[in-house]
Amino acid sequence: MLLNMSPCGPTLEVQLSSIMDVLAKAAVSEISQLFSKGLATLRLQNTLSLKENKALRMRMKVMRSELFFLRLQTRSNASCAASLFALARADICKPEAKPQGDEDCDDFGDRRTQRGATSDSLHVDAPGSYQMSSHSEELTILSVHGKGEGPLALHSHDALFTVSELEALNSLSADHSVAKSLERGEQLVHREELAAHRGGGKDPPGVLSGQGLPDNTNMTNHMRTHTGEKPYGCNQCKKRFKLKDSLKSHMRTHSGEKPYSCDQCVKRFSQSSHLKIHMRTHSGEKPYRCDQCVKRFSQSSDLKRHMRTHSREKPYRCDQCMKRFSASSNLKIHMRTHSGEKPYRCDQCVKRFRRSSALKRHMRTHSGEKPYSCDQCVKRFSQSSHLKIHMRTHSGEKPYRCDQCVKRFSQSSHLKIHMRTHSGEKPYRCDQCSRRFRRSSHLKSHMRTHSREKPYRCDQCMKRFSTSSNLKIHMRTHSGEKPYRCDQCVKRFSTSSDLKKHMRTHPGRSPTGVTNA
Repeated sequence: MLLNMSPCGPTLEVQLSSIMDVLAKAAVSEISQLFSKGLATLRLQNTLSLKENKALRMRMKVMRSELFFLRLQTRSNASCAASLFALARADICKPEAKPQGDEDCDDFGDRRTQRGATSDSLHVDAPGSYQMSSHSEELTILSVHGKGEGPLALHSHDALFTVSELEALNSLSADHSVAKSLERGEQLVHREELAAHRGGGKDPPGVLSGQGLPDNTNMTNHMRTHTGEKPYGCNQCKKRFKLKDSLKSHMRTHSGEKPYSCDQCVKRFSQSSHLKIHMRTHSGEKPYRCDQCVKRFSQSSDLKRHMRTHSREKPYRCDQCMKRFSASSNLKIHMRTHSGEKPYRCDQCVKRFRRSSALKRHMRTHSGEKPYSCDQCVKRFSQSSHLKIHMRTHSGEKPYRCDQCVKRFSQSSHLKIHMRTHSGEKPYRCDQCSRRFRRSSHLKSHMRTHSREKPYRCDQCMKRFSTSSNLKIHMRTHSGEKPYRCDQCVKRFSTSSDLKKHMRTHPGRSPTGVTNA
Protein backbone atom coordinates (compact mmCIF):
# COMPACT_ATOMS: atom_id res chain seq x y z
CA MET A 1 0.00 0.00 0.00
CA LEU A 2 2.89 2.38 0.81
CA LEU A 3 4.51 1.54 -2.51
CA ASN A 4 1.32 2.45 -4.30
CA MET A 5 0.98 5.77 -2.46
CA SER A 6 4.63 6.87 -2.78
CA PRO A 7 4.32 8.45 -6.23
CA CYS A 8 1.41 10.63 -5.07
CA GLY A 9 3.61 13.08 -3.17
CA PRO A 10 5.77 14.26 -6.11
CA THR A 11 2.77 14.20 -8.42
CA LEU A 12 0.85 16.53 -6.09
CA GLU A 13 3.83 18.86 -5.84
CA VAL A 14 4.14 18.97 -9.63
CA GLN A 15 0.44 19.75 -9.99
CA LEU A 16 0.59 22.51 -7.36
CA SER A 17 3.69 23.96 -9.00
CA SER A 18 1.98 23.92 -12.38
CA ILE A 19 -1.10 25.67 -10.98
CA MET A 20 1.05 28.31 -9.28
CA ASP A 21 2.95 28.93 -12.53
CA VAL A 22 -0.30 29.37 -14.43
CA LEU A 23 -1.68 31.77 -11.80
CA ALA A 24 1.55 33.78 -11.71
CA LYS A 25 1.66 34.10 -15.50
CA ALA A 26 -1.99 35.13 -15.55
CA ALA A 27 -1.39 37.78 -12.88
CA VAL A 28 1.63 39.18 -14.75
CA SER A 29 -0.35 39.21 -17.99
CA GLU A 30 -3.28 41.07 -16.40
CA ILE A 31 -0.99 43.63 -14.74
CA SER A 32 0.80 44.23 -18.06
CA GLN A 33 -2.51 44.68 -19.89
CA LEU A 34 -3.77 47.14 -17.27
CA PHE A 35 -0.52 49.11 -17.45
CA SER A 36 -0.62 49.21 -21.27
CA LYS A 37 -4.24 50.36 -21.29
CA GLY A 38 -3.54 53.05 -18.71
CA LEU A 39 -0.48 54.28 -20.59
CA ALA A 40 -2.40 54.43 -23.88
CA THR A 41 -5.22 56.38 -22.21
CA LEU A 42 -2.77 58.89 -20.70
CA ARG A 43 -1.05 59.39 -24.06
CA LEU A 44 -4.37 59.96 -25.79
CA GLN A 45 -5.53 62.43 -23.14
CA ASN A 46 -2.24 64.32 -23.44
CA THR A 47 -2.54 64.48 -27.24
CA LEU A 48 -6.16 65.64 -27.08
CA SER A 49 -5.24 68.32 -24.51
CA LEU A 50 -2.46 69.66 -26.73
CA LYS A 51 -4.76 69.76 -29.76
CA GLU A 52 -7.49 71.44 -27.74
CA ASN A 53 -5.08 74.09 -26.43
CA LYS A 54 -3.82 74.79 -29.94
CA ALA A 55 -7.38 75.11 -31.25
CA LEU A 56 -8.33 77.47 -28.42
CA ARG A 57 -5.29 79.69 -29.04
CA MET A 58 -6.13 79.88 -32.73
CA ARG A 59 -9.77 80.69 -32.02
CA MET A 60 -8.70 83.45 -29.63
CA LYS A 61 -6.61 85.02 -32.41
CA VAL A 62 -9.49 84.79 -34.87
CA MET A 63 -11.89 86.34 -32.36
CA ARG A 64 -9.47 89.21 -31.79
CA SER A 65 -9.25 89.79 -35.53
CA GLU A 66 -13.04 89.76 -35.82
CA LEU A 67 -13.21 92.33 -33.02
CA PHE A 68 -10.82 94.59 -34.94
CA PHE A 69 -12.94 94.39 -38.07
CA LEU A 70 -16.15 94.97 -36.16
CA ARG A 71 -14.57 98.12 -34.76
CA LEU A 72 -13.45 99.02 -38.26
CA GLN A 73 -16.99 98.70 -39.58
CA THR A 74 -18.51 100.70 -36.71
CA ARG A 75 -16.06 103.58 -36.94
CA SER A 76 -16.02 103.65 -40.73
CA ASN A 77 -19.80 103.99 -40.77
CA ALA A 78 -19.47 107.07 -38.53
CA SER A 79 -16.71 108.68 -40.60
CA CYS A 80 -17.36 107.28 -44.07
CA ALA A 81 -17.33 110.79 -45.55
CA ALA A 82 -13.81 111.25 -44.22
CA SER A 83 -12.02 107.99 -45.02
CA LEU A 84 -12.26 104.34 -46.01
CA PHE A 85 -9.91 101.56 -45.01
CA ALA A 86 -9.58 98.43 -47.09
CA LEU A 87 -7.52 95.32 -46.31
CA ALA A 88 -5.93 93.32 -49.10
CA ARG A 89 -2.80 91.32 -49.92
CA ALA A 90 0.25 93.32 -50.99
CA ASP A 91 0.63 91.44 -54.27
CA ILE A 92 -3.01 92.09 -55.30
CA CYS A 93 -3.71 95.76 -54.64
CA LYS A 94 -1.75 98.23 -56.79
CA PRO A 95 -1.97 102.03 -57.04
CA GLU A 96 -4.45 103.03 -59.71
CA ALA A 97 -5.22 106.37 -61.37
CA LYS A 98 -8.13 108.30 -59.94
CA PRO A 99 -11.32 107.31 -61.77
CA GLN A 100 -13.19 110.01 -63.61
CA GLY A 101 -15.85 111.75 -61.61
CA ASP A 102 -14.15 111.23 -58.25
CA GLU A 103 -13.62 114.79 -57.19
CA ASP A 104 -13.61 114.17 -53.46
CA CYS A 105 -11.05 111.36 -53.33
CA ASP A 106 -7.37 111.05 -54.08
CA ASP A 107 -5.90 107.88 -55.51
CA PHE A 108 -7.32 104.84 -53.76
CA GLY A 109 -4.68 102.77 -52.07
CA ASP A 110 -1.56 104.73 -52.99
CA ARG A 111 -0.06 104.11 -49.59
CA ARG A 112 1.32 100.59 -49.28
CA THR A 113 3.18 98.60 -46.68
CA GLN A 114 6.91 98.95 -47.15
CA ARG A 115 8.44 95.48 -47.57
CA GLY A 116 11.68 94.65 -45.85
CA ALA A 117 11.20 97.02 -42.94
CA THR A 118 13.38 96.26 -39.95
CA SER A 119 10.75 96.93 -37.32
CA ASP A 120 7.05 97.51 -36.92
CA SER A 121 6.20 101.20 -36.68
CA LEU A 122 3.40 103.65 -37.27
CA HIS A 123 4.11 106.53 -39.70
CA VAL A 124 2.19 109.78 -39.92
CA ASP A 125 2.79 111.20 -43.40
CA ALA A 126 -0.04 113.71 -43.50
CA PRO A 127 -3.33 114.47 -41.80
CA GLY A 128 -5.53 111.48 -42.24
CA SER A 129 -2.73 109.36 -43.70
CA TYR A 130 -1.58 106.31 -41.73
CA GLN A 131 0.79 103.60 -42.79
CA MET A 132 2.02 100.47 -41.00
CA SER A 133 5.20 98.70 -42.05
CA SER A 134 5.98 95.14 -41.04
CA HIS A 135 8.10 92.09 -41.69
CA SER A 136 4.89 90.35 -42.76
CA GLU A 137 3.93 90.63 -46.39
CA GLU A 138 0.58 88.96 -45.73
CA LEU A 139 -1.25 92.14 -44.75
CA THR A 140 -1.42 95.60 -46.27
CA ILE A 141 -3.34 98.51 -44.79
CA LEU A 142 -4.53 101.00 -47.38
CA SER A 143 -6.04 104.38 -46.59
CA VAL A 144 -8.00 107.04 -48.40
CA HIS A 145 -6.12 110.27 -47.80
CA GLY A 146 -7.94 113.50 -47.06
CA LYS A 147 -6.77 116.74 -48.55
CA GLY A 148 -6.33 118.27 -45.14
CA GLU A 149 -9.32 120.52 -45.34
CA GLY A 150 -13.06 120.42 -45.78
CA PRO A 151 -15.21 117.41 -44.98
CA LEU A 152 -12.44 114.93 -45.81
CA ALA A 153 -10.00 116.27 -43.23
CA LEU A 154 -8.86 113.46 -40.90
CA HIS A 155 -7.16 114.28 -37.64
CA SER A 156 -4.98 112.05 -35.51
CA HIS A 157 -7.74 111.42 -32.96
CA ASP A 158 -10.00 110.10 -35.77
CA ALA A 159 -7.72 107.10 -36.40
CA LEU A 160 -9.60 103.82 -36.48
CA PHE A 161 -6.94 102.06 -34.39
CA THR A 162 -4.49 103.11 -31.72
CA VAL A 163 -0.79 102.37 -32.08
CA SER A 164 -1.03 99.36 -29.75
CA GLU A 165 -4.05 98.02 -31.67
CA LEU A 166 -2.22 98.30 -34.97
CA GLU A 167 0.77 96.48 -33.53
CA ALA A 168 -1.51 93.72 -32.24
CA LEU A 169 -3.25 93.54 -35.60
CA ASN A 170 0.09 93.23 -37.35
CA SER A 171 1.16 90.41 -35.03
CA LEU A 172 -2.04 88.56 -35.85
CA SER A 173 -1.36 88.77 -39.56
CA ALA A 174 1.86 86.81 -39.17
CA ASP A 175 -0.21 83.65 -38.81
CA HIS A 176 -1.25 82.45 -42.25
CA SER A 177 -4.59 81.04 -41.12
CA VAL A 178 -5.42 84.20 -39.20
CA ALA A 179 -4.37 86.30 -42.19
CA LYS A 180 -7.01 84.46 -44.19
CA SER A 181 -9.58 85.38 -41.56
CA LEU A 182 -8.46 89.01 -41.76
CA GLU A 183 -8.77 88.85 -45.52
CA ARG A 184 -12.36 87.71 -45.17
CA GLY A 185 -12.99 90.47 -42.67
CA GLU A 186 -12.47 93.16 -45.27
CA GLN A 187 -15.92 92.37 -46.59
CA LEU A 188 -17.29 94.16 -43.54
CA VAL A 189 -16.59 97.38 -45.43
CA HIS A 190 -19.54 96.99 -47.77
CA ARG A 191 -19.62 97.83 -51.44
CA GLU A 192 -22.57 100.09 -50.76
CA GLU A 193 -20.47 102.31 -48.50
CA LEU A 194 -17.76 102.59 -51.14
CA ALA A 195 -20.31 103.35 -53.86
CA ALA A 196 -21.94 106.04 -51.71
CA HIS A 197 -18.56 107.57 -50.86
CA ARG A 198 -17.48 107.64 -54.52
CA GLY A 199 -20.76 109.00 -55.84
CA GLY A 200 -22.10 105.70 -57.10
CA GLY A 201 -18.99 104.82 -59.11
CA LYS A 202 -17.51 101.36 -59.55
CA ASP A 203 -15.12 99.73 -57.12
CA PRO A 204 -11.46 100.59 -57.53
CA PRO A 205 -9.61 97.90 -59.44
CA GLY A 206 -8.16 95.21 -57.21
CA VAL A 207 -10.19 96.16 -54.14
CA LEU A 208 -13.35 94.25 -53.20
CA SER A 209 -13.72 93.25 -56.84
CA GLY A 210 -12.96 89.56 -56.54
CA GLN A 211 -9.33 89.64 -57.71
CA GLY A 212 -8.17 86.88 -55.39
CA LEU A 213 -10.44 88.13 -52.62
CA PRO A 214 -13.66 86.49 -51.33
CA ASP A 215 -16.87 88.20 -52.41
CA ASN A 216 -19.92 88.91 -50.28
CA THR A 217 -21.41 85.49 -51.10
CA ASN A 218 -18.41 83.61 -49.71
CA MET A 219 -18.37 85.81 -46.62
CA THR A 220 -22.08 85.23 -46.07
CA ASN A 221 -21.62 81.46 -46.44
CA HIS A 222 -18.73 81.52 -43.98
CA MET A 223 -20.67 83.51 -41.38
CA ARG A 224 -23.29 80.73 -41.30
CA THR A 225 -20.72 78.47 -39.66
CA HIS A 226 -20.81 80.91 -36.72
CA THR A 227 -24.54 81.69 -36.67
CA GLY A 228 -25.74 78.16 -37.45
CA GLU A 229 -28.11 79.49 -40.10
CA LYS A 230 -29.34 76.88 -42.62
CA PRO A 231 -31.49 78.69 -45.19
CA TYR A 232 -31.74 75.85 -47.73
CA GLY A 233 -34.32 73.19 -46.86
CA CYS A 234 -35.12 69.90 -48.59
CA ASN A 235 -38.77 69.77 -49.69
CA GLN A 236 -38.84 65.96 -49.37
CA CYS A 237 -37.46 65.61 -45.84
CA LYS A 238 -36.72 67.86 -42.88
CA LYS A 239 -33.00 68.33 -43.45
CA ARG A 240 -31.58 71.83 -43.90
CA PHE A 241 -28.22 73.02 -45.22
CA LYS A 242 -25.95 76.06 -45.06
CA LEU A 243 -24.96 75.92 -48.73
CA LYS A 244 -27.03 75.58 -51.88
CA ASP A 245 -24.51 73.08 -53.28
CA SER A 246 -24.96 70.90 -50.18
CA LEU A 247 -28.71 70.81 -50.78
CA LYS A 248 -28.09 69.93 -54.43
CA SER A 249 -25.89 66.98 -53.41
CA HIS A 250 -28.48 65.87 -50.83
CA MET A 251 -31.28 65.83 -53.42
CA ARG A 252 -29.42 63.04 -55.22
CA THR A 253 -30.18 60.75 -52.27
CA HIS A 254 -33.87 61.11 -53.18
CA SER A 255 -33.48 60.98 -56.97
CA GLY A 256 -30.87 58.20 -56.93
CA GLU A 257 -28.69 60.15 -59.34
CA LYS A 258 -25.01 59.15 -59.29
CA PRO A 259 -23.14 61.30 -61.80
CA TYR A 260 -19.61 60.40 -60.62
CA SER A 261 -18.28 57.04 -61.87
CA CYS A 262 -15.09 55.13 -61.06
CA ASP A 263 -13.01 54.49 -64.19
CA GLN A 264 -11.53 51.31 -62.66
CA CYS A 265 -14.75 49.55 -61.64
CA VAL A 266 -18.49 49.89 -62.22
CA LYS A 267 -19.33 51.77 -59.03
CA ARG A 268 -20.98 55.18 -59.20
CA PHE A 269 -21.35 57.90 -56.57
CA SER A 270 -23.62 60.86 -55.87
CA GLN A 271 -20.79 63.10 -54.64
CA SER A 272 -17.30 63.75 -55.98
CA SER A 273 -15.89 63.47 -52.44
CA HIS A 274 -17.26 59.92 -52.19
CA LEU A 275 -15.57 59.01 -55.47
CA LYS A 276 -12.29 60.47 -54.19
CA ILE A 277 -12.48 58.31 -51.06
CA HIS A 278 -13.40 55.24 -53.12
CA MET A 279 -10.37 55.68 -55.37
CA ARG A 280 -8.17 55.01 -52.34
CA THR A 281 -9.42 51.41 -52.36
CA HIS A 282 -7.69 51.03 -55.73
CA SER A 283 -4.55 53.04 -54.92
CA GLY A 284 -4.19 51.70 -51.37
CA GLU A 285 -3.68 55.24 -50.08
CA LYS A 286 -4.31 55.67 -46.35
CA PRO A 287 -3.51 59.29 -45.49
CA TYR A 288 -4.98 59.29 -41.97
CA ARG A 289 -2.69 57.82 -39.28
CA CYS A 290 -3.37 57.04 -35.63
CA ASP A 291 -0.79 58.73 -33.39
CA GLN A 292 -1.34 56.09 -30.69
CA CYS A 293 -0.58 53.02 -32.83
CA VAL A 294 0.64 52.16 -36.33
CA LYS A 295 -2.76 51.82 -38.00
CA ARG A 296 -3.65 53.98 -40.99
CA PHE A 297 -7.04 54.73 -42.58
CA SER A 298 -8.40 55.90 -45.92
CA GLN A 299 -11.13 58.07 -44.34
CA SER A 300 -10.99 60.60 -41.52
CA SER A 301 -14.25 59.17 -40.12
CA ASP A 302 -12.62 55.74 -39.82
CA LEU A 303 -9.73 57.27 -37.88
CA LYS A 304 -12.19 59.10 -35.62
CA ARG A 305 -14.01 55.84 -34.83
CA HIS A 306 -10.70 54.06 -34.26
CA MET A 307 -9.55 56.69 -31.74
CA ARG A 308 -12.48 55.69 -29.55
CA THR A 309 -10.85 52.28 -29.07
CA HIS A 310 -8.05 54.13 -27.27
CA SER A 311 -10.21 56.62 -25.36
CA ARG A 312 -12.98 54.06 -24.60
CA GLU A 313 -15.49 56.73 -25.61
CA LYS A 314 -18.97 55.45 -26.45
CA PRO A 315 -21.12 58.44 -27.40
CA TYR A 316 -24.04 56.50 -28.91
CA ARG A 317 -26.56 55.07 -26.44
CA CYS A 318 -29.54 52.77 -26.87
CA ASP A 319 -32.58 54.38 -25.22
CA GLN A 320 -34.18 50.98 -24.58
CA CYS A 321 -31.43 49.09 -22.72
CA MET A 322 -28.86 51.84 -21.97
CA LYS A 323 -26.05 50.05 -23.84
CA ARG A 324 -23.48 52.39 -25.36
CA PHE A 325 -21.55 52.12 -28.61
CA SER A 326 -18.52 53.81 -30.17
CA ALA A 327 -20.06 54.01 -33.66
CA SER A 328 -23.54 55.01 -34.84
CA SER A 329 -23.57 52.04 -37.25
CA ASN A 330 -23.12 49.65 -34.31
CA LEU A 331 -26.05 51.28 -32.51
CA LYS A 332 -28.18 50.94 -35.66
CA ILE A 333 -27.39 47.21 -35.85
CA HIS A 334 -28.04 46.80 -32.12
CA MET A 335 -31.50 48.39 -32.43
CA ARG A 336 -32.48 45.44 -34.63
CA THR A 337 -32.23 43.18 -31.57
CA HIS A 338 -35.16 45.17 -30.12
CA SER A 339 -37.16 45.55 -33.33
CA GLY A 340 -36.45 42.02 -34.58
CA GLU A 341 -35.54 43.39 -38.00
CA LYS A 342 -33.39 41.09 -40.15
CA PRO A 343 -32.95 42.82 -43.51
CA TYR A 344 -30.35 40.43 -44.95
CA ARG A 345 -31.80 37.20 -46.40
CA CYS A 346 -30.09 34.09 -47.71
CA ASP A 347 -31.35 33.32 -51.23
CA GLN A 348 -30.63 29.60 -50.77
CA CYS A 349 -32.54 29.01 -47.54
CA VAL A 350 -35.05 30.84 -45.36
CA LYS A 351 -32.58 32.27 -42.85
CA ARG A 352 -32.34 36.02 -42.31
CA PHE A 353 -29.67 38.07 -40.56
CA ARG A 354 -29.26 41.45 -38.88
CA ARG A 355 -25.79 42.08 -40.32
CA SER A 356 -24.49 41.80 -43.86
CA SER A 357 -21.29 40.25 -42.47
CA ALA A 358 -23.35 37.50 -40.78
CA LEU A 359 -25.02 36.70 -44.10
CA LYS A 360 -21.62 36.58 -45.79
CA ARG A 361 -20.35 34.09 -43.20
CA HIS A 362 -23.52 32.03 -43.50
CA MET A 363 -23.14 31.73 -47.29
CA ARG A 364 -19.93 29.77 -46.68
CA THR A 365 -22.02 26.97 -45.15
CA HIS A 366 -23.59 26.55 -48.60
CA SER A 367 -20.43 26.99 -50.64
CA GLY A 368 -18.18 25.04 -48.26
CA GLU A 369 -15.60 27.81 -48.48
CA LYS A 370 -13.06 27.86 -45.64
CA PRO A 371 -10.65 30.71 -46.38
CA TYR A 372 -8.92 30.73 -42.98
CA SER A 373 -6.27 28.02 -42.46
CA CYS A 374 -4.17 27.08 -39.45
CA ASP A 375 -0.44 27.30 -40.21
CA GLN A 376 0.37 24.63 -37.62
CA CYS A 377 -2.06 21.92 -38.75
CA VAL A 378 -4.25 21.14 -41.74
CA LYS A 379 -7.52 22.47 -40.31
CA ARG A 380 -9.40 25.22 -42.13
CA PHE A 381 -12.21 27.48 -40.94
CA SER A 382 -15.00 29.53 -42.47
CA GLN A 383 -14.60 32.37 -39.96
CA SER A 384 -11.53 34.20 -38.72
CA SER A 385 -12.89 34.09 -35.14
CA HIS A 386 -13.00 30.29 -35.29
CA LEU A 387 -9.37 30.20 -36.42
CA LYS A 388 -8.39 32.54 -33.59
CA ILE A 389 -10.05 30.26 -31.03
CA HIS A 390 -8.47 27.18 -32.61
CA MET A 391 -4.97 28.68 -32.37
CA ARG A 392 -5.34 28.62 -28.59
CA THR A 393 -5.28 24.81 -28.72
CA HIS A 394 -1.71 25.11 -30.01
CA SER A 395 -0.57 27.95 -27.76
CA GLY A 396 -2.39 26.70 -24.65
CA GLU A 397 -3.72 30.20 -24.05
CA LYS A 398 -6.76 30.42 -21.79
CA PRO A 399 -7.56 34.11 -21.34
CA TYR A 400 -10.94 33.68 -19.65
CA ARG A 401 -10.78 32.94 -15.91
CA CYS A 402 -13.49 31.99 -13.44
CA ASP A 403 -13.42 34.41 -10.47
CA GLN A 404 -14.88 31.76 -8.15
CA CYS A 405 -12.39 28.97 -8.82
CA VAL A 406 -9.02 28.56 -10.56
CA LYS A 407 -10.34 27.21 -13.84
CA ARG A 408 -9.49 29.01 -17.06
CA PHE A 409 -11.02 28.71 -20.53
CA SER A 410 -10.00 29.40 -24.10
CA GLN A 411 -13.44 30.75 -25.07
CA SER A 412 -15.75 33.24 -23.37
CA SER A 413 -18.73 30.99 -24.15
CA HIS A 414 -17.10 28.14 -22.22
CA LEU A 415 -16.60 30.41 -19.20
CA LYS A 416 -20.24 31.52 -19.41
CA ILE A 417 -21.43 27.90 -19.41
CA HIS A 418 -19.05 27.04 -16.56
CA MET A 419 -20.42 29.87 -14.39
CA ARG A 420 -23.78 28.09 -14.44
CA THR A 421 -22.23 25.29 -12.37
CA HIS A 422 -21.74 27.87 -9.60
CA SER A 423 -25.07 29.66 -10.01
CA GLY A 424 -27.10 26.51 -10.72
CA GLU A 425 -28.73 28.22 -13.68
CA LYS A 426 -30.29 25.94 -16.29
CA PRO A 427 -31.83 28.24 -18.91
CA TYR A 428 -32.69 25.57 -21.50
CA ARG A 429 -35.93 23.68 -20.84
CA CYS A 430 -37.49 20.75 -22.62
CA ASP A 431 -41.05 21.63 -23.65
CA GLN A 432 -42.09 17.96 -23.56
CA CYS A 433 -40.91 17.14 -20.05
CA SER A 434 -39.73 19.03 -16.98
CA ARG A 435 -35.99 18.62 -17.48
CA ARG A 436 -33.74 21.66 -17.77
CA PHE A 437 -30.16 21.96 -19.05
CA ARG A 438 -27.17 24.28 -18.77
CA ARG A 439 -26.21 23.95 -22.44
CA SER A 440 -28.30 24.23 -25.57
CA SER A 441 -26.38 21.26 -27.01
CA HIS A 442 -27.52 19.12 -24.07
CA LEU A 443 -31.13 20.10 -24.69
CA LYS A 444 -30.72 19.32 -28.38
CA SER A 445 -29.35 15.85 -27.58
CA HIS A 446 -32.13 15.28 -25.05
CA MET A 447 -34.83 16.14 -27.61
CA ARG A 448 -33.71 13.14 -29.65
CA THR A 449 -34.91 10.86 -26.85
CA HIS A 450 -38.40 12.15 -27.63
CA SER A 451 -38.09 12.17 -31.41
CA ARG A 452 -36.07 8.90 -31.57
CA GLU A 453 -33.76 10.61 -34.03
CA LYS A 454 -30.33 9.01 -34.43
CA PRO A 455 -28.31 11.09 -36.87
CA TYR A 456 -24.90 9.53 -36.10
CA ARG A 457 -24.16 6.24 -37.87
CA CYS A 458 -21.29 3.76 -37.60
CA ASP A 459 -19.94 3.11 -41.11
CA GLN A 460 -18.69 -0.35 -40.12
CA CYS A 461 -21.80 -1.95 -38.63
CA MET A 462 -24.57 0.49 -39.59
CA LYS A 463 -25.63 1.09 -35.96
CA ARG A 464 -27.00 4.54 -35.31
CA PHE A 465 -26.70 6.82 -32.26
CA SER A 466 -28.39 9.95 -30.96
CA THR A 467 -25.14 11.66 -29.89
CA SER A 468 -21.68 11.91 -31.39
CA SER A 469 -20.12 10.93 -28.03
CA ASN A 470 -22.01 7.61 -28.07
CA LEU A 471 -20.77 6.94 -31.60
CA LYS A 472 -17.21 7.73 -30.49
CA ILE A 473 -17.45 5.22 -27.63
CA HIS A 474 -18.96 2.62 -29.95
CA MET A 475 -16.09 2.96 -32.43
CA ARG A 476 -13.74 1.64 -29.74
CA THR A 477 -15.43 -1.77 -30.03
CA HIS A 478 -14.10 -1.90 -33.60
CA SER A 479 -10.68 -0.37 -32.96
CA GLY A 480 -10.06 -2.17 -29.65
CA GLU A 481 -9.04 1.08 -27.99
CA LYS A 482 -9.28 1.06 -24.18
CA PRO A 483 -8.14 4.42 -22.86
CA TYR A 484 -9.26 3.93 -19.23
CA ARG A 485 -6.83 1.98 -16.98
CA CYS A 486 -7.18 0.71 -13.43
CA ASP A 487 -4.28 1.92 -11.23
CA GLN A 488 -4.64 -1.13 -8.97
CA CYS A 489 -4.30 -3.80 -11.65
CA VAL A 490 -3.50 -4.11 -15.33
CA LYS A 491 -7.04 -4.13 -16.65
CA ARG A 492 -8.16 -1.51 -19.19
CA PHE A 493 -11.61 -0.40 -20.31
CA SER A 494 -13.19 1.36 -23.27
CA THR A 495 -15.55 3.53 -21.19
CA SER A 496 -15.17 5.41 -17.92
CA SER A 497 -18.38 3.84 -16.59
CA ASP A 498 -16.90 0.34 -17.03
CA LEU A 499 -13.77 1.36 -15.12
CA LYS A 500 -15.91 2.86 -12.36
CA LYS A 501 -17.78 -0.43 -11.97
CA HIS A 502 -14.49 -2.36 -11.92
CA MET A 503 -13.02 -0.20 -9.14
CA ARG A 504 -15.71 -1.46 -6.79
CA THR A 505 -14.12 -4.95 -6.97
CA HIS A 506 -11.05 -3.64 -5.13
CA PRO A 507 -11.78 -3.60 -1.37
CA GLY A 508 -11.22 -0.29 0.39
CA ARG A 509 -10.96 1.67 -2.87
CA SER A 510 -13.22 4.50 -3.82
CA PRO A 511 -14.96 4.09 -7.17
CA THR A 512 -13.61 7.51 -8.13
CA GLY A 513 -10.06 6.20 -8.58
CA VAL A 514 -10.19 6.48 -12.34
CA THR A 515 -7.15 6.84 -14.55
CA ASN A 516 -7.49 7.92 -18.15
CA ALA A 517 -4.54 6.59 -20.10
